[in-house]
Amino acid sequence: DKGIKTSIQGIEMARKMGLNSKLPILYDALAQNYKAKGDYKKYAQTLKQLIAINDSVYKLNSVDVVAEMQIRYELQRNENTIIRQKLSLVEKNYWLNAYILFLITAVLITIFLFREYRKKNKARMQVLVENEKQMAFKAVLEAEENQRKRISSDLHDSLGAQANAILYGTELLQHDLGARQSLVNDLHDTAKDMLVTLRETLWAMKVKEATAAEVWLRVINFSKQLGRYYPSVNISTLGAVPAGVHISAAMSLNTVLILQEALNNSVRHSGATNINLTSKDQEGAWTITLEDDGRGFDPEAAGEKRESYGLVNMKSRAESSGIQLSILAAYNQGVKVTLRIDHAG
Repeated sequence: DKGIKTSIQGIEMARKMGLNSKLPILYDALAQNYKAKGDYKKYAQTLKQLIAINDSVYKLNSVDVVAEMQIRYELQRNENTIIRQKLSLVEKNYWLNAYILFLITAVLITIFLFREYRKKNKARMQVLVENEKQMAFKAVLEAEENQRKRISSDLHDSLGAQANAILYGTELLQHDLGARQSLVNDLHDTAKDMLVTLRETLWAMKVKEATAAEVWLRVINFSKQLGRYYPSVNISTLGAVPAGVHISAAMSLNTVLILQEALNNSVRHSGATNINLTSKDQEGAWTITLEDDGRGFDPEAAGEKRESYGLVNMKSRAESSGIQLSILAAYNQGVKVTLRIDHAG
């Protein structure tokens, strides 16, 4: 009876505490106690209850197992999802890192190629600059050589013509004594012109370029020298020259010789009593003007005569050096000769 009582108490406690898994053991113990007591009727009833409890526990266990399996499945599925997400993230990071690495590599290659291009371009530019310098140097040498040749040619032509004039004059002296004084004067003037031309040409050959002041000074000196030979003619020089302006040797020589030719024409052939030389710096150019009050002439008619007072020679010199030359003349209205030399000359 004690075993039966203890089993019943255990069953009640298990039910109260929800320990359903212990019920089969307790009912089995109760059934054995009934059997031992010989109470087969309660033994049979207890076995039925045991079977019912076992079925119930089995069902509960089955539900628990299914629930547990469902939970494990969900957990596994979640874990798989997390793993896939991590894998996807890793792949994304991999591709991102690969893309970043590619960009860095591309940038480095671009920088390298750009530097190489700049280096080669710089070297190419240095070669071009050096070639330009050499070409410019050669051009300067060629220009200087051409200038010397031109000056030499001018010297040869001028002195040759003047020497022929002297030779021709001496031949006339030998045959025509009546014209002696006039020929002597012409020979004197021609010889003087030869010396002046020679002096100016040699000066121009010594220098690569001259300042406007140096050119103007040579014109003034020539006018003073000419005034000593022709005291009846008043020759004045006025004005100022542009400061800091340099002129090539050929242009300097031609400027001086053109003005000397114009002065000689005014003094010897125009019958002028006043000759004014004026220098001005205006509108980016040096302007030199010669005006006389002589008898003047017709430029077109004079150009057709041999006695053209060197007009053709003056125009040729101006054209060869880029000097703007203007000659205004008319009978009984004097002569005005204007030279315009750009500062870039």
